[in-house]
Amino acid sequence: TLLKPFEIPAFISAYLMIGIHREGLYYTRGSNNSLIQEIKRVAEESGVNIFTNCEVKEIFVSNSFARGVRLASDRVIHADRIVSNTTAINTFTRLIERRHLSDNLRHKIDVIENAYSFLYIYLKVEKNILRNLTSPNALYISRLSDDFGESGLIRLFVPSMLDNSLVREKDFHNLIVSTPEDAQKWKTHKYPEKMKKSSVERVLNMLENIIPGIKEGARIVDVRSPIDIEKITGREDGTFGKKMDFRQGLYNRGGNRVGLENLYLAGDSTFPGQGISMAAYSGRLCAELIIKEAGKKLPF
Repeated sequence: TLLKPFEIPAFISAYLMIGIHREGLYYTRGSNNSLIQEIKRVAEESGVNIFTNCEVKEIFVSNSFARGVRLASDRVIHADRIVSNTTAINTFTRLIERRHLSDNLRHKIDVIENAYSFLYIYLKVEKNILRNLTSPNALYISRLSDDFGESGLIRLFVPSMLDNSLVREKDFHNLIVSTPEDAQKWKTHKYPEKMKKSSVERVLNMLENIIPGIKEGARIVDVRSPIDIEKITGREDGTFGKKMDFRQGLYNRGGNRVGLENLYLAGDSTFPGQGISMAAYSGRLCAELIIKEAGKKLPF
């Protein structure tokens, strides 16, 4: 949605068009947290130790081999294999010292162009107001411009249309409103909280023209700016990986192995790209590589 038409790989365009207009897009019942809890259960049954709220400060490397990680607490964890699920920029600029990278890998990182971040508005809305919304996914474009960060592009997602267990009050829907934003404009603004307030007002005014009554019939539950997303996720500028254009889309995103032994990359900066299903698939590819390199057969 944020690319010019000639920048969009045909495969991605076809995949999204079929998904949205014919088959529909699918989400985990009970929210994505249910998926996370299921992965956690299977992992622990397989003997995995899971640590949370443990910020990784460094992936330490010697002789072109990744040897382990250092946490913010200065605890060191040694490992035979390391899988990084953050962005490629974070992995190779924050977690690994630049001197460990080849000239070719440095260049690949330096030319990465990130996708836009977003402003998210979480609303609780009376069902009657959304009665004309026939799909849980909707995209509105009031005008096109070269700078998508200033355009009138709004995406609506109503998860409770798919899963009514997400709302306690059955006369209401959960509504997530998002619009693309340039994080640098937020970072250079003197008063980001005022900017957040005015941006929410602007988006809701636009929505009022599309869905009459939403300003009066909706309650704001939460608002997340690109700055908030960066703090929560640790992703530079609150982005969701690389821009998905021809130059760095699909196979051009880079594989699960990049330059250093014992280091693997998963997530939306690598093949096949953004989205829960695509990022999860990159994790599966990492697992298959590790199993094969250990001389074992795949269990599936």
